[in-house]
Amino acid sequence: MALWRLKRSARAASLLIVLLFSFAAFGGAARAADSLYEVAKLSVDTTAADAVAARAMGMAEAQMRAVKIALQRLVPLSAQEQLPELSQEDVEGMVNGVSIRKEQNSTTRYIATLDVSVSERAWRMHEESTMPRYYFDFIAAKKAYEKDPPQTAWTPAVSVIIQLDIALQQILSEGIENVFERHILLGRAAREGVKGMGLNLFGPDEDLNSAVTAAYAPEGVDGKELVRLMFREHGIQVAGGQGEMSGKIFRIGHCGYFDAYDIIATIAAAELSLESLDFPVELGRGVGAAQRVFSRSGAVA
Repeated sequence: MALWRLKRSARAASLLIVLLFSFAAFGGAARAADSLYEVAKLSVDTTAADAVAARAMGMAEAQMRAVKIALQRLVPLSAQEQLPELSQEDVEGMVNGVSIRKEQNSTTRYIATLDVSVSERAWRMHEESTMPRYYFDFIAAKKAYEKDPPQTAWTPAVSVIIQLDIALQQILSEGIENVFERHILLGRAAREGVKGMGLNLFGPDEDLNSAVTAAYAPEGVDGKELVRLMFREHGIQVAGGQGEMSGKIFRIGHCGYFDAYDIIATIAAAELSLESLDFPVELGRGVGAAQRVFSRSGAVA
């Protein structure tokens, strides 16, 4: 089964991810009444300039209410106040169908009792996926939830569930679009900082690389030693290369709870460490390049 008809947009996909994680961790918050994805006996009474407009308004109102009810069933109580505002376009992508129990029309008024179902396509996609999974198997989580009383599929790590709750609250509070924009900005600043130090990027200089920035260690500098020095002398943890790239690259992660100052501090630590390793870096050049990205964007943190 699936939460709703997936839309080809980052917003719909992101909402889906947030809600699937909410379901897996907090499924017990959902109500057992009806189906999780069906909302029955919704009453609407709408008035418009003509009968067609009144009926369209009534249908839209019922769908919006149904989706909000479904989300409240799936999202933990602690995060419900921070659910994002939904547009009618969002709702249309989530609704699977509307059944009419009864309706009355006049030239300007529409009165009806409706049943609205939320699409199950995302669950079908999960069932058909061949990607290996174990703890993030939402089918197993759903089967456990449907037991009486509801259960979790495995013995939960309570601290991890609490962390997930807080992380989801932060995402909902910031707004998923703002989360994406923040990561894009962090990636741009990190790449400009790397180039400002005179280093070469390991991957393409594009916004798709908004989770991590990888750079080649300059010729004559041991990438492993650079990573160790940044942590030992400056308290900044970056990652080295793996396999055949070990000692050749270093990676700056900026996916999650990071802001502008994290990137600026990381670039500063890299500059100081490179100077300690006798690489002719111009101190402040990389930092300035990163700062200008944030300054031009208007970001304050």
